[in-house]
Amino acid sequence: MKDLLDSATSRRMGMIEYLLYSDNWITAAQLARKFNVSVRTVNNDIHFLKGKWSHIICFEISLKFGIHLRLPPNNTIKEIYRYIFEHSLPLTLIGDIFLNPTLSISEWAIETDRSEATLRRILIKMEEGLQKRNIFLSKRPLALVSQNECAVRIFMMHYLRECSLPGNWCLDLSSLDISQYVYQLIQDVEPASIPFFHEENAVLFYIAIVRYCQGFNDEPREIDPDRFAKLKDHFIKTKHRLQNIFIGYFFDLSDAFILNLYQAIFPIENKTQTLLKTQILSLIEDVQSGLSISIEPDEVLSLAHSIQFKVNHYQCIGPFNYIVWDNSSMYLHILKKEFPEDIEKISTLVKTHLPFPLQPNSSLLQEIIYTFYIEWTNLSLALEDRKKVIRIALISDISYKHATILSNQLSKRFGSFVQLTRFFYDCVNPDYFDQRTLEAYDVLISTFTLTTQSKDKLIQIDAILTEASWKNIAEKILEIRR
Repeated sequence: MKDLLDSATSRRMGMIEYLLYSDNWITAAQLARKFNVSVRTVNNDIHFLKGKWSHIICFEISLKFGIHLRLPPNNTIKEIYRYIFEHSLPLTLIGDIFLNPTLSISEWAIETDRSEATLRRILIKMEEGLQKRNIFLSKRPLALVSQNECAVRIFMMHYLRECSLPGNWCLDLSSLDISQYVYQLIQDVEPASIPFFHEENAVLFYIAIVRYCQGFNDEPREIDPDRFAKLKDHFIKTKHRLQNIFIGYFFDLSDAFILNLYQAIFPIENKTQTLLKTQILSLIEDVQSGLSISIEPDEVLSLAHSIQFKVNHYQCIGPFNYIVWDNSSMYLHILKKEFPEDIEKISTLVKTHLPFPLQPNSSLLQEIIYTFYIEWTNLSLALEDRKKVIRIALISDISYKHATILSNQLSKRFGSFVQLTRFFYDCVNPDYFDQRTLEAYDVLISTFTLTTQSKDKLIQIDAILTEASWKNIAEKILEIRR
């Protein structure tokens, strides 16, 4: 939804993300080229950001090096996102129009305390962003419409998912009551779907009732008669509870109403979706094989369902463009640094298996990789375990204490990258030293001429580590990690 913001706010958010993701200093000229603006505009933006959010972000500004940002402990960039969401007229106006599609532009101008001309300029920018998602603004009255009603509902699901963070999930209704009702509905009608229950199901259920009561109906699809009968029986039994949750909304229990709600919370069943599920299951299997990491069988279907859920939404409304809930791009940036080869493997497999092309920085690609990472419960641990720790054998012919001193020096220099084992080679009793144990180590550091078959592993040093020794050890470690 970032593309619904005004250009200045969108650019400033982009600058914050770009600076936070960069490990280096960035000059104003570099930012100007990146965002296609003048250096003066960049300096004005940085001055604005520093004045408004210096309590959240540490701004380091140097005439020589440029600009560097970092988040203080216990703070998060989402605080800025929340502020933008709460104080952006285009974003708050979308929620207002969704809840009340009966007012004209002139009436909304009065409601928002803006001139009609100003409001029209805001609406033009809004509509540019909405049209990318196959959604339009009807003007008399002002309402969200689409040739595919599903596009409006999915868009509003993502919208409400974001605005829930500032604390007003959907104004006057309880998200907990709705979630509990939907969970019970799934349990009664289709209990096999319980493992796939998401908060999004409850939000889509809420949106379906609101839109139905406003006269916007989703195109009905076929449903098994026995399932429909079970569904209708559930609604008849729980009608009083449903009306108590949705106070102020008036609906009957017609077949059209029940079908609208069914389509909001149960997945579409057709040949296209069956094929997509097969492709996703194949993707999961190939990711397991490619990363040499196993996934528990009971996690496979849940993971496949989540990915299919995201693919369907992407195909319906286009790119994900969150403001607050942009976890996927933030975490993917970290993952690429930590596990570049693994992330590249997953990216290649996703692009190979999905039935439509994806750009390298596609938001759907980010979402799917993020889904693997957060919903495949053992993936992050397995990747951490696979991070290369260099096993070093340090052998001294002076004394065991000398080997300990050298080991401590190496530990201070290389930290968690290395795992050190100390050995003392007694030239008087050489039989005490079994050289076969050295085969398990990646690097052999010795203070004497060691006879070994693994010549490529060996680094000979003096009793005191010299600068040349440090360089040789560092290059060997870097070579192995690569």
